Amino acid sequence: MGLKLGKIFTVFILAILLVSTGAAYTNWDPGEPSNTGGNEECAEMFTTSYWNDQPCDENLPAICEASDGTYSTTGSMSWMAARDVCESRGEHLVVINDQSEQNYLQANYGYGWIGYRQSSTGSEPGGGWGWSADLESEVVSSSSSVQDVDSDGDYVRGRPVKTTFTYEVQNPYKPIDTAFALDGSGSMGNSRYDVADATKDYIDGANTGQGDTIAVSELGEQLQSLTTDKSDAKSAADRYWDESRSSCIGCGISKAHDHLKEGNNPIQVIVVLADAQGGYSGQADDARDDGVEVHGIMYPGADINNFEKVTDSTCEMNSDENSDGDNCWYGSSGTIDEVYDSIQEEVQAEATADLNMVMPDYTYTQDSFDSLENHADGENYIREDIDASSGTHTETFTWRPLTDGSGKVVKTGSSYIDFRSDGSTTTYNFPSSHTEDIYYVDLNVSDHSLLRRNGMITVNLTLRNKGNIESKTRPLHLTDEDNNILSRQIDPIPAGGKHYEVFRVAENNLTFRDAQRITAHIDPNTGGFWSTAPLGEGEALEPDETNNDMPIGYPPLLSSTSPSTVNWDDNFRFSLNFDHYYPDQVQGNYTVLEDGNKIRDEASYSKPAEGTLRTNQIDNDESRIYYNITSKIRGPQGALSVYNHTFYVSNPRPEIYAAEPKNLNSVYQNPVQLRAFVDDENNVENSNGLNVSIYNQETGNLLKEVEGVAPRTPVSYSWSEADEAGKTYRWNVTVSDDWDTVSEVFRFVKGSRVSYRTETESNYSYSGVVTSSGGQGAFRYSVRNRLEFNKNNMRTTLSGVDARFESTGTGTKSYALPKESSKTFNIIVNPGNGLEGQQYLTVTTTNEDLGINNTDKIPIFIRSDAKRSRGVPGLSILNILFMILASTLYFAGSH
Repeated sequence: MGLKLGKIFTVFILAILLVSTGAAYTNWDPGEPSNTGGNEECAEMFTTSYWNDQPCDENLPAICEASDGTYSTTGSMSWMAARDVCESRGEHLVVINDQSEQNYLQANYGYGWIGYRQSSTGSEPGGGWGWSADLESEVVSSSSSVQDVDSDGDYVRGRPVKTTFTYEVQNPYKPIDTAFALDGSGSMGNSRYDVADATKDYIDGANTGQGDTIAVSELGEQLQSLTTDKSDAKSAADRYWDESRSSCIGCGISKAHDHLKEGNNPIQVIVVLADAQGGYSGQADDARDDGVEVHGIMYPGADINNFEKVTDSTCEMNSDENSDGDNCWYGSSGTIDEVYDSIQEEVQAEATADLNMVMPDYTYTQDSFDSLENHADGENYIREDIDASSGTHTETFTWRPLTDGSGKVVKTGSSYIDFRSDGSTTTYNFPSSHTEDIYYVDLNVSDHSLLRRNGMITVNLTLRNKGNIESKTRPLHLTDEDNNILSRQIDPIPAGGKHYEVFRVAENNLTFRDAQRITAHIDPNTGGFWSTAPLGEGEALEPDETNNDMPIGYPPLLSSTSPSTVNWDDNFRFSLNFDHYYPDQVQGNYTVLEDGNKIRDEASYSKPAEGTLRTNQIDNDESRIYYNITSKIRGPQGALSVYNHTFYVSNPRPEIYAAEPKNLNSVYQNPVQLRAFVDDENNVENSNGLNVSIYNQETGNLLKEVEGVAPRTPVSYSWSEADEAGKTYRWNVTVSDDWDTVSEVFRFVKGSRVSYRTETESNYSYSGVVTSSGGQGAFRYSVRNRLEFNKNNMRTTLSGVDARFESTGTGTKSYALPKESSKTFNIIVNPGNGLEGQQYLTVTTTNEDLGINNTDKIPIFIRSDAKRSRGVPGLSILNILFMILASTLYFAGSH
């Protein structure tokens, strides 16, 4: 079986890679090979009998050659495809050894591909040519592709470009001479049939078309000498036990060895299929001395000791034996295939390769490599020990040349593959470079403003694209030093165009919360290789990368002001305390209005301490006047904060507030606890005392007098004389400071339990609720709280007649009744069947907090049949007739 290792690696360019063998005979047409077009690396035979070099992907017929010296042809196809077709037949592209063979081919086959081609290491146009059948492991073709990962057809600086290196490798096949030694003795029993089938399976798989030969011997007799005829070899296997039926395993090995001495293939193998019960005396060692590999397959009853000598291996009589990698095998289904595969692995040349991708020094990898070397053309990114049987190998690089222009090199002509096979290393080059025109996006933040006012932050940004191609949708970031980010997606900006963007956020937004530098950033790149780089460090993605970042500063953050108030007779200096990362670089000015009249205009703040701004003294000698101060504070990069503060200067009078009990409230406790808070802004800081008096307003009697009461202090009195239930009492609080006296009268009602009752009202037609037996009636029930306190735990219960609240479907309703409010409920009456006449529904409303009940009895008129008289409830038919008669007599008498 032949071996063809295909290796695909991709480059930016197309190259056909071959190895020279220095063959003696050539028949080039005069002036050839010429390498016209730079890619003629495969040979064709002209109809004139001379040779010409052609591009290997041209479609031509080809001439194949078999090992027995016969020839055949193919259809029209490329040189590589023709080579594959020849190999599939067990042949190879023709090798022309002399003029005589040339004349024969010319006369009988005309023209087409021959097996002559040029290696990539040969000098053009005539160096490095050789015959494919003579070559060891070689690279026979390569191809390339370039993919713009963004798939927009543009090679834009900074975007990823996918490069695929592709090449195809071919190793020559090394033919095998195999000699079988088969045990036909009686001890084998029915295993002889398994031996015959296994031998024929091996013969079927042999690559006789490329030189494999087979010989068959029974242990005591040679049956078939080395042959490429599979039918003859399988016929010998079918009849092997018809002859000597010997059990001498050493005899069989000797006979197989004798067969191999007639062979010429570089690989020779003996395969013994037996139970090996005797007759061994070192014959396998003699074969091994001649370079023959000996495999043994054990069958039931085998002498393990003999097999270990035959195979020079450790043997076990079970299926585990077939996985230990030696030459001793356990006979079972499929064992012969494993033996064949093991032999093939030794025949096949092991091949590995190092891919050296030499890229310009402005092309950067997005991955890690086994090694990285400097190279004259740039950087050599090396993938080591690539399996020679693998397929396509693709790498993604980021292309970011430092300058723009056309014809920039994307891939140098110095990439190469080191191919190792059978202990030797050959280097194959990818000699062509690849160029692209450079398009670029040059985004920048060209202008900005940053303002803090009225609790909001406003950022205005002007963005420009100074490149020669439209940008893509890209993120715009505002970020602080802790990497808190505000982001917007900016639509594509045309080449040379601009875009205006406004951020407006609350000043407590996370990005602006702390006094840190704020930076605006926009970049053509988004994610990928640069995603781990700090914002603004996109390397050389643009001609001018420095303008992607715009420091926009930080609007100074006000932390406190002083004074908090201005007294009527104070002169003052207004101070601002602020936070900023560079407090010494913060400047400010202020404007002062006095009752709307400007008395200071854009005056400069002084800086008495770091983080503080202060006005000059503002002289205040009036009261009941407003001061409005507008402050404009600027930090680095022009970040501006605007703050407004207003002071009202007055001569405040004493105050009385939070009196208890509250005005006009009912009071139940005895004695009544009177309390009022007094205050005076003029006396808060120096704690000057206030004089406070409490009077009975009705009699004028002084109830309590206190001097030196501190501002914002309560004054209390227990009034035991206010004990008459239902009476309204009035009391007076008088407070004075050094300038003013203030009095205020308060009222309360001395309450009783009865005064706390809740008012109720029922709303129904006629003199009661009318319904029928088994039917349904309804009425509205209202409760009202006229007091100035809440009744939080109210409950109304229905009893006497089946009834329910419409909202709950139950006979009980719990609720709260706020002060001075009312509630109305719909009540559904459902008297049971059989009830007639007048009944009563009892409605009980309870104040759970005070334990006070209200009870209402609602008349319920129940008719036995809904279709009966619809007269006035409570009046029978006779009553109505009597009333009509009486009315008639009355009117008759009046006439």
